[in-house]
Amino acid sequence: MAMTLLIGFALIAFMGVLTYGAYRTTNPEEGANVFKYLGPLAILGLCYSQFLALKKIFSPLPIIEIDSRGVTINQPYYGFMPWSNITRVHLVQRQVSLTNKIRLLIFEPRDVAEFLAPFKGYALTRVRTGMEQYGGAMMLLSGLPMNPNDFCNAVIEYSQQEIAANVVAPPPA
Repeated sequence: MAMTLLIGFALIAFMGVLTYGAYRTTNPEEGANVFKYLGPLAILGLCYSQFLALKKIFSPLPIIEIDSRGVTINQPYYGFMPWSNITRVHLVQRQVSLTNKIRLLIFEPRDVAEFLAPFKGYALTRVRTGMEQYGGAMMLLSGLPMNPNDFCNAVIEYSQQEIAANVVAPPPA
């Protein structure tokens, strides 16, 4: 994350120099100067992305909270999922490059409509897309300060106990 911030600040400085230089060297009499408007907007956009990254780094919320009631996933924000609404927890690994592998912990909801109910607008689209792609609420394990495999194994083991304890009995026939 620190490397991302450094690259972002370097891009902001580069865009500032590029914008200023391009604006100063173009002839303003040739019509609308694109650099006059595009450059400051690009710089503002990069500054906003850096603000969001810093906000995420210094957030007091834990990435995930797991207790006997359920799971709360805060990044990305899915909120609280009770154990009674989780059918399975599993690990998905994807090889994204020759040397880089990402790991996702997937929480599959029992009642998808109940899980999607609190989301609106763009958040609903994002969550629905993740559900279609992975089958549940996903948590990226690369940002954890511990070994992702150890964390994942511990969560899966605990979740199996809690899911088994919270199984909803089928209605009588």
